[in-house]
Amino acid sequence: MKISVLSDLHLDFYVNPNKLKIQGQLKMELDDYLDDSEDVEVLIIAGDLTHYNHQIKLIELMAEMYNYQRVFCVLGNHDFYLVSQSQRNKYKSSINRERAWYDYSDPKGIVHILNGDIIEYRGVSFGGCASFYDGVYTRSSMYGETALQKWNRCMNDSSLIKGMGDLYDISEVQNNKIPKILKADIVITHVCPVASSMAFQDQYKSADTNGFYCFDGAHFVEETNAKYWVYGHSHGHHEFEIYDTKLIMNAMGYPNEHTSVKKTIIEIEEP
Repeated sequence: MKISVLSDLHLDFYVNPNKLKIQGQLKMELDDYLDDSEDVEVLIIAGDLTHYNHQIKLIELMAEMYNYQRVFCVLGNHDFYLVSQSQRNKYKSSINRERAWYDYSDPKGIVHILNGDIIEYRGVSFGGCASFYDGVYTRSSMYGETALQKWNRCMNDSSLIKGMGDLYDISEVQNNKIPKILKADIVITHVCPVASSMAFQDQYKSADTNGFYCFDGAHFVEETNAKYWVYGHSHGHHEFEIYDTKLIMNAMGYPNEHTSVKKTIIEIEEP
């Protein structure tokens, strides 16, 4: 089975969220990253879909345009954001926006948003959840800040995620779902489960905010028998292996970040 891998679509940076009849524009933006070959059956999207839930219809459209039989998504931190007053009026809290994502059901049964669950397709199991960084790997700064102080100062998450607590509260809720998905053939989380220089672009390898782009989950990678662990969040393209599991990120990112992303297809043997 051949599977396309992508993350961090940030669709509203590319397509006006008020206009859904944009098939030509959407395909133009995605052709650099996705393959419409008939033998690529599945697309994985490892979080940060869009700031607007109704744009899930664009992912349905992507499945149609590129002939995917299944699309497996997880949510990312941006998928919890309340970016405007209208969004805050609509959802009241990020918890309600998250629930609205999980209430979504594709009428064709192709697009699935995973939330600590495993879905099988043609004998291959896909397990996923949002996940969240936990601040464990945050480096001390010259100001002697705690991870929480640095989070409040540096990360938009601290102001745009409403009603879910701080980074510790969010990571506890989201990362407690991970043990439920470790038996999958392919594990999907938004955040990288290990702190490794191989998981960051060169200019960020020694950044003191790297603790907000990974979590203390190496024991999960050691425990799983998954062949692949797909993640996103830190943008760019990275592939490395630990404990016989290959970790892959292929993030579309923002419009000015396309240089390191490429068409990425993984292959797994069907039983």
